[in-house]
Amino acid sequence: LMFVYYILFNSLIVYFIYRVIWYKNIDVDLRTLGLPLKKIGKVFRDFFIGVFSYTAALPVIFAGLMAYQRIFNETPRSANPALHLIKAIQEPSKLVFLFLVIGIVGPIFEEILFRGVLYGAIRKYMSAGWAIITSSFIFALVHYDLGSIFPLFLLGCILALIYERTSSIIPSMVTHCIWNSMTFIVFSSLMN
Repeated sequence: LMFVYYILFNSLIVYFIYRVIWYKNIDVDLRTLGLPLKKIGKVFRDFFIGVFSYTAALPVIFAGLMAYQRIFNETPRSANPALHLIKAIQEPSKLVFLFLVIGIVGPIFEEILFRGVLYGAIRKYMSAGWAIITSSFIFALVHYDLGSIFPLFLLGCILALIYERTSSIIPSMVTHCIWNSMTFIVFSSLMN
């Protein structure tokens, strides 16, 4: 329980910093941080928005999981085949390869497909809200994991919202990569 409070508190702090940078369009002067660069470029800004978005997404998804648990009196259980692979693989080099696929390559391709292509196409015919809901539902269904459909739907909504607000796919890619990487690390440490 203390861990949940710790994550919520830190997420709130990062969220407020994130709101100031994102909504105020502030260019951070790196000289104040002791770095010789003049300003953060768009790619770096998008990267940091992705990092901050991950920390802002944690309490939303935890709250969604708690609501799911209260409503249905059960905890969502994942049937993701990647979890079985993590458990079965003992060789470090194969585990590193699996981490790269699950934590980096997979999210990049999924963001191009679901936010870049699918969301972009749906957005032409629907409002942002309906496009976010529709693309997120498809995102959750395509993972073929009924036990995780609700958290995946919430994650899809957050990723689509990031894409909608920034008009850049980089922040949602970074958020998705961090999400998958942290999930991989947690599950692999619990299973081994």
